[in-house]
Amino acid sequence: MITKTLLTVWKQYISLAQKFYEIENNITPTDIKYLEKIKANPDIIEAAEFSAGIEEFYLAPTEEMRQYTPDFFKDSLAIGDDGAGNFIVWMDIKDSNSKILWVCHDPAVIVVLADSPIAFFEGLIEGFDSPTFREKEESALGNFFENIKLDTFESLIGKNGFYNGDSNELGLVETINHENHFFDFTHAQVGVGIRLDLNGRYTSIEPTDKVGVITVGKQSDTRIKSQQKQDLLLYTLMALCFLGFLYYFHQINNVTLIKSFLGSLGATFVIFLGFTSLYFWFDEWKNHSR
Repeated sequence: MITKTLLTVWKQYISLAQKFYEIENNITPTDIKYLEKIKANPDIIEAAEFSAGIEEFYLAPTEEMRQYTPDFFKDSLAIGDDGAGNFIVWMDIKDSNSKILWVCHDPAVIVVLADSPIAFFEGLIEGFDSPTFREKEESALGNFFENIKLDTFESLIGKNGFYNGDSNELGLVETINHENHFFDFTHAQVGVGIRLDLNGRYTSIEPTDKVGVITVGKQSDTRIKSQQKQDLLLYTLMALCFLGFLYYFHQINNVTLIKSFLGSLGATFVIFLGFTSLYFWFDEWKNHSR
């Protein structure tokens, strides 16, 4: 019996995927050195040297990709994304049999997708035979979700906190210290996960010193007050913009009140998009310059 390795499964996935997608062989020696620097498992480096990635998945993330990688877990590595800010994460890059996680912002959850990278890529390979993939041109990741019926995790995650059931039964261990919840994914079953919006937009998510464990809690009062001040400033500015446009359309240009109201809403919305775009650009520049 031939033992499957990450390289053999990765090669099989690449050979099938290249029939549908364009291979991105843009790997550089710097990317491999990055994997060596973070002490990635040799199996990852071996497979990455064969092919950097294709479509949604990559084993040697470029510098640009690394800027957007979630760092919730110690020694983790994003190996794929859906292009909408949701990531496939290799939980422990030093372990060739590490669990594969889905880190998603909508809904805000972290869910176990596979018990190992080999199992994950084998699931992707099976997806190429899916009718959805063939007929509807679904993504490989979408077909993976279809095959494992990922929607079942909704029944495992509790509405009031995180998950229902016995933590030992599901393998996901939770401990609580004051306002912080510590979750250990080391032995969590496939399909088990947690919600990340414990305190709404004021939730804090931090890695711990232990691989596979994250802290979910509440941001500091100082940071919450700072965000509230920013929100108040933005809302006040948008209200002033709306009133200014309403006065301009109705009083100066003699436009009907209804048309002035609708025009003011549209103009204010455009300005809101502009401000948020500038904010995200500034935040990205600030993070890049650190």
